[in-house]
Amino acid sequence: MQKANFHTQENHPIGELSIETVRNCVVTPSMLVMTPFGLSRAAAYPNLSLSKRMRWNAAGLGSLLRGRFRRISDPKTYFSTLTPWSNNYFHWMTEAAPKFLLFSEELGKGTIIVPKGLLRSAHEFLELFGFNNLLTVEENIAFGQLKVVSNPNTNHYLPEHIRLVRESLIQKIKPEPARQRRRIYVSRKHARGRRVPNEEELLEVIADLGFECVHLDDATLQDQVNMFSNCEILISIHGAALTNAIFMPAGSSLVEIYPSVSDPVRDVSRCFSRLCQLIDVDHRFLFSERRGNKKTADLDSDDLIADPRSVRDLILSISRPIKRSVGSGAY
Repeated sequence: MQKANFHTQENHPIGELSIETVRNCVVTPSMLVMTPFGLSRAAAYPNLSLSKRMRWNAAGLGSLLRGRFRRISDPKTYFSTLTPWSNNYFHWMTEAAPKFLLFSEELGKGTIIVPKGLLRSAHEFLELFGFNNLLTVEENIAFGQLKVVSNPNTNHYLPEHIRLVRESLIQKIKPEPARQRRRIYVSRKHARGRRVPNEEELLEVIADLGFECVHLDDATLQDQVNMFSNCEILISIHGAALTNAIFMPAGSSLVEIYPSVSDPVRDVSRCFSRLCQLIDVDHRFLFSERRGNKKTADLDSDDLIADPRSVRDLILSISRPIKRSVGSGAY
């Protein structure tokens, strides 16, 4: 098992977001904004790779060819704020949520398009901040004119956006400071993939270090803000649960269980390490072997064997007094 603690300043956020007008377009049920020339650039991530852009174009075209259409012809203002990835807790909190907070006044004057089956925590966020002017998309919807809120670079963040989300949610939810900081291990035991098969063995070891095991399957947004604003060390396998580092106190630590790679600097997704840099949370990778002899690796589904002794050693190496500024918004 590899252990690594490396930091990089390689973060490439873009400047201010904007609201752009897109004419003669169709919004698909997956939130793709398609024009006669293909995927609208205004509705795509600026740093979306060519291969992903081609796949999104193909998916959008397929939806147009297979699906039904409904045309919106009333004079009301409609807003598109989401992407196909927005129905994921990580992408919602780091990319979609800032847009709602930055443009709350403008968005309040129109109708916001959302997909059917929107993420529960996204619905809770919208309700919490008073966004009830929603239109649920279940089929292709054609617009003569649509207002599109631009996207940041995916996996790259402006500090002020992350700070805005953190401070706004903490102000709304007002978590109670705990007498003692919590140490939390987030389990994916009930997930379809990306689990820790030797989890029971791991839990026996880290329980002696003060860790509790939690499952976020049924956790509300308020539950997660309350829980992680009092968390001093968070451990989990690579996944959206690590987004909750946004709420952790400055000086706390996150341990990300990640598949072993040939080059730890080149071959890893550093979305959470970049996020932690912005919020003064110490980030560590714990590289672990994949279960089974797989011919191809899949970061989104591979189960990982986390060595309990290595986890224990890493926790002991990072345990230290931390700042006690829960809810202060301090970075």
